[in-house]
Amino acid sequence: MAPTPAGPEVPLTPIDIRRAVLAVLIRAGGGPLTISEVVRRTRDDEGVDLSRLPGVDPRRRVSDMLRYQVRAGRAEVVGRGTYRLLVHCFSEATIRRCLHWRTAATRRNSYPRWVPLGRALP
Repeated sequence: MAPTPAGPEVPLTPIDIRRAVLAVLIRAGGGPLTISEVVRRTRDDEGVDLSRLPGVDPRRRVSDMLRYQVRAGRAEVVGRGTYRLLVHCFSEATIRRCLHWRTAATRRNSYPRWVPLGRALP
């Protein structure tokens, strides 16, 4: 869980982390940004400290995300550790979801978890 600049702690899912990282690049006009800049801006601008998340190193996590976007044709490598996001390759809905990821996460956490009917009945 990470504190958000404008609200209480929200449990983060992998899609929230991905959207926060992409939001940094979208707000930067697509970049180019180095991996270290993306990690720093994700912490400062989006309120998600990637170093506090379990698992791999934050730079490795961002690098993996951006390499996937390169393979999908939505980003390009400008130099060693430097990426440019091709914002025009994303739909308007995806851009909106990335820019407003915190609202979606808060809304999602306000609903109860799905419980199958078989388990809800005695």
